[in-house]
Parts: sequence; structure tokens; C-alpha cells
Amino acid sequence: MNTKRPICGASTRSRLGAIWGLAVLAIHSGLIPSAQAQVFKCKDDRTGQIAYSQTPCHGSTSGGQVKIQENSMDTSGEMAQAARLSAKRLREDQEREAARAEYVARLRAERSASERAEVARECTEVSKRYDEAKSRMAPSEQMLKLKNARRVACGMEPEAGGMAGSPAPLNMPAPTPAPSVITSCDASGCWDNMGGRYNKGAGQTYVPAQGGGHCQMVGGMMRCP
Repeated sequence: MNTKRPICGASTRSRLGAIWGLAVLAIHSGLIPSAQAQVFKCKDDRTGQIAYSQTPCHGSTSGGQVKIQENSMDTSGEMAQAARLSAKRLREDQEREAARAEYVARLRAERSASERAEVARECTEVSKRYDEAKSRMAPSEQMLKLKNARRVACGMEPEAGGMAGSPAPLNMPAPTPAPSVITSCDASGCWDNMGGRYNKGAGQTYVPAQGGGHCQMVGGMMRCP
């Protein structure tokens, strides 16, 4: 009676080796938790074929357990460093924004101070021109223009009649100025009680230094047209 022993062909062993190779690859890739699996690499001493198994090598095979490395990395340090870097960048951005806002506020304050100084300077200059015209008794139309120019320069509303495009005021005859009282005289002229200067002309005729027609000295008073 002939007893036939089943023989594993080379193709069968190759397929088994490929299957166990894929199992080891899956374990290394993290598809199968290494804590729950043991893999043994076994070599058939007769044929030299290598196979992988979850059971220890036995019979005509030799080998041992394969050491499987964990397919995981501790990235907590890198994550903490990334968080610190992100917080640093955010803090730097906030500091730059605060510095920019402070710079803009300082520029606005300086510009406002400069504008106020310019308004004050112009107000003073126009007011000086108005006072000079008033002291020499300038015509009323000119006085009204200067008065409104002063109000505008000093931040006030102009009076009615002095706005641009408004009808010109009626030419009313100027009242005859009251005679000035002469307070002192010298060889070239006299001074009145308003600080006006009259330069001496022919006889009792005097010419006002501030302009105007000739005046006459009558009883210690200067009468001007």
C-alpha cells in the first residue's frame, strides 16, 4: 500500500510567504496594533523557504520572533513649539498695531496743534490790520470788509452785508468827525488827544499824518473836513 505524502509546492509556499509579508507590512503601517500581535520569522531548514507566522517556529523550521517597532511618533514637543511660535507672532503683530495707532494719534495731535497755531496767527494778523484801519478812520465799506475778515479768521460768523456776493452797502455820507483837541505842538506839527499827528503847513493849515484833507487849527482844536 503506497502512502502519498502531500507536498507543498513552491508556488504555495511563495503565496504563504507573501501573505505573511503583507501581514508584517500591515503591522508596521499601523493597520494592526502591535500590542495585539506576535510575528515569527521561520526558515525551513530543508528548503530554505522563509515564512512568517503568529506561532513560534517548530519542526524543521528555525527562527524567532520579529521585533516590531511602534509606528507612532511623539509630536507633543513640536506642537508646543509651534504654539509658542504662533503666540509670539500674534504678540508681535499686536505690538506693531499698537505702535502704528500711537504714531497716527501723535501725527493727528501735532497737526491739530499746528492748525490751531495757524488760525491764531492769522486771527492776530487780520485783527492788527483792522485796528490800524480803525485808527486812521478808514471808510465804512473797508472797515466792514476788515471786520468780517477778522471774524472769519478768528473762527466767527461774518456779519450780514460782509459776505461775498452780498449787495454793496449804500454810500451814506460820513458824519463830520468831531474836532480833535490839540494836546502838544512842536516846530513841525501838533499831536491831538487821540494820538494823531498833524504836520504843519502854511499858516494855520495842518496835514494829518494818517491821511485826509487839510485841517485848520481853531482855538486849540483841529478841525478837519
